[in-house]
Amino acid sequence: MSQTTNTASVAIISDMCEERLLGAYKVLHGALLQHIVDNKLPAPTFNQDFAKCGPEDYKNIHIMAKGCLGAKVGDREAKRVAPLVSGLVSLRDTYNQRQRAEKSEYDAIPAQHRKFLAPFPTTFTIPASEVAKVWPANTPASTIARDLMSEALRKAVSYNLMKDGSLSFAFVAEPVKVETKTDKAA
Repeated sequence: MSQTTNTASVAIISDMCEERLLGAYKVLHGALLQHIVDNKLPAPTFNQDFAKCGPEDYKNIHIMAKGCLGAKVGDREAKRVAPLVSGLVSLRDTYNQRQRAEKSEYDAIPAQHRKFLAPFPTTFTIPASEVAKVWPANTPASTIARDLMSEALRKAVSYNLMKDGSLSFAFVAEPVKVETKTDKAA
């Protein structure tokens, strides 16, 4: 979305509307200056004296307020989905372990017989009924669907949402070993 305003499409506002808008910006200005002081942030990109603020300052006040609110909402959303993320990761790991067991059985079949079988699948699916157990009991299906489509959850746990509500994950044949400093020292 463009930050510029086409003045030809903006009607001249009344004095009363101007007073209300300037009052709103004055409140934002004060709140942001207090936020900057409280959190020891660098100097603002807008004039610290509201009486000297102009259109560019109003734009910068708006941008900073929008950024602060966006960060707060994002943090709140991350905290809200944290238990869902851990539940989905646990469920995914459980199903991946089952797939590893099936893969070892598949690999135990002699190669001359295995060539007649379909290749082992690279993905696995968790049924919607199992996925729903990650949410608290009595959570509406619409809430579960909305959460599964949310960006916060999809970023944290990589999955494909199927039409029936089940989740498809990539199969990881070998667990990934995370090397730590104690591993390097040994």
